[in-house]
Amino acid sequence: MFMGIQMLRYFLVALFLSMLVGLILFSPLEEGIASEEVEEESAYENIYIRTIIDREEDYKTQIEIPIFQYEQLNIYFAQYAEQVKQQFLQELEELDSVDSHRPGDLIVGLEIYPAGEQIYSLVFAEEAYTGGANVNQRTKVEMVDLNTGELIDRDQLFNDPEAAWKELSEMVAERLEKSEYYKDYILDEELSAWKNQTTPDFHQMFIRDGEVVFKFNKYEVVAGVAGMPEIGIPIKDAEELFHPEWLERLNLEQNSSSDYYL
Repeated sequence: MFMGIQMLRYFLVALFLSMLVGLILFSPLEEGIASEEVEEESAYENIYIRTIIDREEDYKTQIEIPIFQYEQLNIYFAQYAEQVKQQFLQELEELDSVDSHRPGDLIVGLEIYPAGEQIYSLVFAEEAYTGGANVNQRTKVEMVDLNTGELIDRDQLFNDPEAAWKELSEMVAERLEKSEYYKDYILDEELSAWKNQTTPDFHQMFIRDGEVVFKFNKYEVVAGVAGMPEIGIPIKDAEELFHPEWLERLNLEQNSSSDYYL
């Protein structure tokens, strides 16, 4: 009788352990893994970085966004994160080229640069694998004014946005054409079209280390092998273009090279 009870106990323990192992090993694959969010301090006071991670059987997403003391900014960047993720999921569905053995992947990294008195530049790098042989790369650039808690309309940095665009775009194009790294990869028609836009286009412009920096998407003005160029113009070389109130707040000290090979 005693041996029978002991055997029954061993059987129940073994059954429980088997069920527990099965739950750990197989439930995530069948039902997906819950989202994970990590919030850390950035290098700058009152700015945090939130990393949002989702893991599923056939894809993973990891997106960094800034967190400020202003709710309107936080809502804006949360909406951006959701938009990028939904676009990625839509591409996965349309292409139907990933699975658990070759999963899709979305990574959005964030770099924060001080641009002046309570002014910061935010540069997002999006990398998405949705199947096939290539990784799609895009960028998004914003600037924020933490005195007001608002995004900066970069047209408003200049006395005359159209005149500023004409001069700065010419300077950027000239630097690209003379760059030892980029000059052999320039897409002439694309660069000409970018430079000759009739409406100023500062949405990919930001300020870093005393420079006005223009960041391009992959294939936008140079061949894909050259990556996503960044071309900087020292603010001191174009001070007359800036509105005096903004110029007073900007950091004019230049600490870095003008060309970035990304």
